Amino acid sequence: MKKIGITGTIAAGKSSVAKILKLKGFPVFNADQYAHLAYLPKSKVYEDLLKILGESVLDDFKQIDKQKVAQKIFVNLSLKKEVENLIHPFVKEGLFHFLDGQKKKEFVFAEIPLLYQVGWQDLFDYVMIVDASKEEVIKRLLHHRHYSKEESEKRYLLQKQSLPNDETTIWIQNNGSKEELIDQVNRTLRDLRKGKHGNSRSTKL
Repeated sequence: MKKIGITGTIAAGKSSVAKILKLKGFPVFNADQYAHLAYLPKSKVYEDLLKILGESVLDDFKQIDKQKVAQKIFVNLSLKKEVENLIHPFVKEGLFHFLDGQKKKEFVFAEIPLLYQVGWQDLFDYVMIVDASKEEVIKRLLHHRHYSKEESEKRYLLQKQSLPNDETTIWIQNNGSKEELIDQVNRTLRDLRKGKHGNSRSTKL
């Protein structure tokens, strides 16, 4: 089993790549979706989150409202760190459980937008970085997320600077059509099977 992390710049198409892989039958873990489970009343970190966030973040169903959390931690960096110290281990445990159940698979993928920021790159044999040109990213952020041009450029450059490049890095450049993206994913899978992306890194799993 080869473990491949999926990350990349904002609005580059990470989820699009993950969707293509799912449609091909590959198992794909989604870190953001799993993180949402932490906000449910039955989650193991629910009570601890409430202790630091307060009951004002609850919705009518006693679930923690992600938007209310975002508003709170946006203006309080120390609180943001406390929340991350609960959420990140929760997601990591979910990732381990997911990988443990896929040991007979050829390739297993995990979409983790903050993979390098949380330092999980060494958990994977390869890291697939989905990227797009600065112009394309800004266009997508302006039209689909309604960011200002200044904010779009700032977010793109901030994430771009954190992306490394070595023999275990697989780049997907998503500037064109959906068909072109599918072709790139297909070529990448063929290259992985042929060992064209170099020796996989020594993982910590």
